[in-house]
Amino acid sequence: MDEKEMKAFLDKTGLPIAYSHFPDNQKPPFLCFLSNKKAEGCDNKNNLYRYDYSIELYTEKKDITSEEKLEGLLNSAGISFSSETIWIDDADLFVTYYTISIYKKIGA
Repeated sequence: MDEKEMKAFLDKTGLPIAYSHFPDNQKPPFLCFLSNKKAEGCDNKNNLYRYDYSIELYTEKKDITSEEKLEGLLNSAGISFSSETIWIDDADLFVTYYTISIYKKIGA
């Protein structure tokens, strides 16, 4: 799942979403995501891309409903994840970081 496909996938949560950040102040809850891509393979040929994503859920309070929307979507697609929630004092927001990895065949 490349970045374009990930954006479309995360749109299913119904939450506002942007790659990296919103250009203006966005009212929570909202999602941002970042990615890293690595080409892998064997026999001197890359045949897979590994996408490592950080999905960030920003909320004004601990928002179980928004977490359940995102986690339900990931679970329904069989995507394993880890998560961690922290408080951002300067912004008066909670952020829950979700870390996932997805493989995509090159040329598919």
